[in-house]
Amino acid sequence: MQGACDRKDSGPVARDSRHVAARRMTGPRFIIGPQFIIGPRRIKGPRRIKGLCLAALWTIGGLWFAVPGRAQDPDTAGIPSDDPAGIGHNLNGALPKAPGTGISDYITDYTRLPLGAFPRSEQGALIYEGPPVVADDASRQIEALSDLRQVNFAGFGPPVKGEPSALVLLRDAETPQLYVIPTPGALPVKLTSGENRVSLALARPWRRQILFALDAGGDEDFQFFLRGEKAESLAQLTEPGTRNLTPLWSPDGKQLLWAAARSEDPNYDLVWMEPDRPASRKVLMHGVGAIAPLAFSLDGRRALIGRYLSIAESERYVVDFETGKVTQIAPELHTSYLGGVFSRDGHSLIVATHEGGEFLRLMRVDIASGAMQLIADFGADVEAFAASPDLRTLAVVVNRNGASELWFLKNADRRKPGKPQRGPLLSAGVVEELVFAPGGHHVGFSFSASDRPGDAFRYDLRRRILTSWTVPDAESLAEFRPAEAIHYPTFDPGDPADPGEKRQIPAWILRPGGPGPHPVIILAHGGPESQARPRFNPTLQFLARHFNAVVIEPNIRGSSGYGKSFLALDNGVRRADAVRDIGALLDWIATQPEFDPKRVLIMGGSYGGFVTLAALADYSDQLAGGISMVGIGDFPRFLANTRGYRRELRRAEYGDERDPVIRAALDAVSPSRHAHRIRKPLFIQQGLNDPRVPAGEALTLAARIRASGGEAWMLLARDEGHGFVRKTNNQFRRQAEMAFIRRLFGQPESVPEPVPAKEQE
Repeated sequence: MQGACDRKDSGPVARDSRHVAARRMTGPRFIIGPQFIIGPRRIKGPRRIKGLCLAALWTIGGLWFAVPGRAQDPDTAGIPSDDPAGIGHNLNGALPKAPGTGISDYITDYTRLPLGAFPRSEQGALIYEGPPVVADDASRQIEALSDLRQVNFAGFGPPVKGEPSALVLLRDAETPQLYVIPTPGALPVKLTSGENRVSLALARPWRRQILFALDAGGDEDFQFFLRGEKAESLAQLTEPGTRNLTPLWSPDGKQLLWAAARSEDPNYDLVWMEPDRPASRKVLMHGVGAIAPLAFSLDGRRALIGRYLSIAESERYVVDFETGKVTQIAPELHTSYLGGVFSRDGHSLIVATHEGGEFLRLMRVDIASGAMQLIADFGADVEAFAASPDLRTLAVVVNRNGASELWFLKNADRRKPGKPQRGPLLSAGVVEELVFAPGGHHVGFSFSASDRPGDAFRYDLRRRILTSWTVPDAESLAEFRPAEAIHYPTFDPGDPADPGEKRQIPAWILRPGGPGPHPVIILAHGGPESQARPRFNPTLQFLARHFNAVVIEPNIRGSSGYGKSFLALDNGVRRADAVRDIGALLDWIATQPEFDPKRVLIMGGSYGGFVTLAALADYSDQLAGGISMVGIGDFPRFLANTRGYRRELRRAEYGDERDPVIRAALDAVSPSRHAHRIRKPLFIQQGLNDPRVPAGEALTLAARIRASGGEAWMLLARDEGHGFVRKTNNQFRRQAEMAFIRRLFGQPESVPEPVPAKEQE
C-alpha cells in the first residue's frame, strides 16, 4: 500500500485520504498542537530517519488508541488493516457449498439460521437451541463455586492512615465492578455501579482520583472516566465512539497519555491530556499501526512508545515533548520487546527482549546508540516487570513452564546491576497486574492457582512479608484440586538431528479424586499465542468433581512461554500442525489405562474454539463431542470481517489470505469448509456483539453442520461480546453445558465427595 509519505500531493497530511476520511471527528473542530507520525513510512521533506516517518504538522483533532506495556494478549490487541479494496468484505458465494446442501452464504442474522433438531427459545438476552435446561443440585453446586469471590488487583489506591489502599475488581451481581479495600482484611468498599464491566483502574498520583474504563455490552470500545472522592465528581475523558486503551499517568500526575482508535481505523494514535484542563485533550502523535505509551521519564518530559507488529516483532520509540523529536531504538533490529522503563539518568531504557536469545531477557538499551547490555537471564520468559517510583528497584515476574516466579533487582540501570533476588515463594500459579506502591516499599499483584481462587496481595520489600488483602475461606480451599504439569509426545521430532525422539508438548492436568476409568475433557486455550496456565477455574474444578473427569489443558505448538522457536511452529502454512498436536494427545489418551477413550470431550474459546472445531472435523472418531465459544470457523472470512484494528495482527499470525498459497492453506484448515466431517454433537456459544470473531462465524458453521445432518446446539447472547461476562447469562450457559456433557458422558448417579488436596498423595 502506498504510504502517506509517498504521496506527492500529501503535503503535511500524515495518512492517505482513505485513513483521514475514516477518522473524521464528530462535533466541533479545533486546532491542536504539533503532531507527529510514527511508523515505517518513507518521509518526504526536511527530515528522514530509517524506518520512521516523522512529520510535524498542525491539524484538526481526533481521538484514538494503543497497546499496553505488559505482555500483550493477541486476542485483545488493536491492529491495523491494509485492505483498500475491501477484499473479503463480501464473501457470499466464495465459500464452497457443503456437500449435498445449498449452504454457502455467510449468515449474519440468527433469524436466518435453519432450525436443527431443537426448537428455538428466548430468555432475556439469550437465544437458545437445545434440549430444555433445568436447574438441579449439580447446577447449584457449580454456581456456588462460580460465586466464590475472586479478587483481581488493579493497583494501589489513595492512602488510608499513611498506607496505600488497594483497588480491586470484583464481580458485582452481573459484571465486574471497582472496589477499594482500605487496609488488608477490611471489607471492600464499592466505587462503581452499572450493567457494564469495569476493565481497569488506575489511581492518579498525588490526587485522590481514580481513572477507570468501561465498555458497553462487550463491544470493547473502552471509555475512560475519572472519579474523585465523591461519585458525583465523575468525568468522561475520552470521546464517545472511540476505542481507548493503556492509560499512563506522568510521575507528577499532571499529564495523561493513552492510545485510541475508532473500531475500523487500523491506526492508533497517542492522545495527551491534562485532566485538570478538559479542553487540553489532543492527539499528540499519529501512529501507523498499533502504538502505545509505556513509560514516562522521571522528569515527565519524555515518553517511551511501543509499536506492536506481531508476537515476534515490535519496536520502541522515545518522544521528547518539548522538541518533538522521535527516536527509534535500535531500528536495525527486528526483534520483539515486552514493556520498558527509563533509567534514572534518562540515557537508557530497560526492556525485555528476545534479541540474542530464545527467551525474553532483561536488557539495558542505550537510547542514543541502541547498544544492549544483558541485565538478567532467567532461562525462561520474563512475562512482566515494574519499576519503583524512584526507578531503583525492579520487580520481575518470570514464566517458568507456565508458573510464575517473583524476583527483585536493585540498580538494574547501572553498569553493574545487583543480582536478582527471589521474592516470596509461591505455589504453582500465575502473578498478574504487578504494581509498585507510591512509596516504593510495597509491591501489589493478583495471584491465582488451580486450587486457589484469585486474590490480591501486597509484598513488603523491607520486611519481606506477603499479605493478602482479603481473608480466604480455608475450608473451601481444601476442596480444590491442584493441577500437575505433564508432557506428551507428538507426531514430529523435537530435534531434527534425532528423528526418533518425538517433540514433547507441555500440558496441565487436573485429576479427579474418584476411581477410573475417567472421562476426559480437553480445554484448548486461545491466542494462539496465549498459554494454558495453572489459574483457578471453577468450571474445571466442578467438572473434575461432578463427572469424575480428567481435565487436560495442552499448550500445543504456537503457545507462548516455551521459547520463540516453539512459538513460531504454527505460523502460516503450518497451522494444521497445531491441530495434529491434538490428534497426538488423543492417541496418548488412548494409551492411558485410567482414562476412558470413548468419553473424550474437547472445548475452547476464540482460537481455542477453532482448535475444537478443527479437531472435531479431523478426529470425530476419537471424540464424543465439543463445545466452541466464539470460535473461528473460516480463516479468510474471519480475517475479512474482524474489526479493522485487529486485522493485520491476525494476518501476522495466521497468514495473509490475499496470498494464494496462504489462502489455500487457510482454506484447508478452516472447519466451516469441512463441516460435513463434524459427526459428533457440537455446542456453539456466541456473543452477538463480538468485535473479534463476528457472530456470522458461529451462525454459518451451525447452518452447515445441520445441513450435513450433524447435531449443533446453539446459545447466542445479545448483550455479550468475545465471551460471556454477565452472571445471569453464565448461569444459563453452565446449565446448558451440564445438559450437553451429560448427553455425552452420562449423568453420574451421585456427585462424588470431594477429596481434599492434602489427601491426594
